Amino acid sequence: MFTRYENGGTVIIVQPEGELHKIRGQELENLESELETLLKRPSVTTIIVDLTAVSRVNSGGIGPLVEGHRHMLERAGRFIVIATPGSAARKLFEITKLDQALVVKDSMEEALREIDAHRP
Repeated sequence: MFTRYENGGTVIIVQPEGELHKIRGQELENLESELETLLKRPSVTTIIVDLTAVSRVNSGGIGPLVEGHRHMLERAGRFIVIATPGSAARKLFEITKLDQALVVKDSMEEALREIDAHRP
């Protein structure tokens, strides 16, 4: 997993790789831990989780994303997920209708435009 800090640490980009599985999930544990740490930082206004390098995800793998989204909403922050069309993650979001509840974008460019569109 790779985490990058942008805009003085207020925008965080998290990029997990491989599988996000509850059963075989070291990367899932890493993502949960990283999000938990980031959500404790009051200076963080936006978290982007880029799932383009995730090859497989199951319903247990989307739990941390839903929790992250909920926590950021509570503090008026932004939580954006990048899942390319046709990817395993995007298909799961569509099946579960989470693509309608979460902010899901096709690319990093779209995610960054989303941030720019909501700046004061």
